[in-house]
Amino acid sequence: MSRHPSATRHPYAWALAGVLLGAGAVLAAQKSIGPGDHAIAASASAPVPGPKQAGAAHERFIAPLDRQADTGEVSIASTQLPFRTDTFRIAWLPATTPATRSSRSFAPPPARPLAYHWSVEGIGNPEEFYADLHGHAPPAPGYREASYRRGGGLQDSGSFTTPFDGIHGWLFKNDSAGAATVTLQVAGFYEPVTAAELAQIERQIETLATP
Repeated sequence: MSRHPSATRHPYAWALAGVLLGAGAVLAAQKSIGPGDHAIAASASAPVPGPKQAGAAHERFIAPLDRQADTGEVSIASTQLPFRTDTFRIAWLPATTPATRSSRSFAPPPARPLAYHWSVEGIGNPEEFYADLHGHAPPAPGYREASYRRGGGLQDSGSFTTPFDGIHGWLFKNDSAGAATVTLQVAGFYEPVTAAELAQIERQIETLATP
């Protein structure tokens, strides 16, 4: 104890000495680096950027502050229908008469999206299979229908937003004389239309077309 009397009289002396030694080391390092190294030394002491300053990889996960509240700029269409997914398989046996048709239709509310995918097995020539994605307004005076996408092919994937109230779906046609199977997957907010309901709608459409 007699060899280091200052340690008992000044309990913070060692801490102060450490700070001074550290400051001296920093000054010595700054004297030894060249002009081009000062920028590196300065950037090393810069504050660490927050998540929003970290680059595009992080910014895409952060909504701007003025978009985090309900600003009314994003249109949200609510519905009471449950979200559902359905898979349909439509098979054609080898036919002596080609051009066998089959339809699948759905009744979503207007302005609702439907996602879909369909593919065909058993046909190698895309020109031997036909698909028509279309919609029908409810049969009434002023009735209208529209085709959204039609043509030959062996598969199609996408989504669309129903432009009006009514039924929307696909008409598939097998133009080959052999067997074929189409698998249709649909996801969204809708009610499937049965074959009996579709037949009744088609009869109503024919009645409207009769002069």
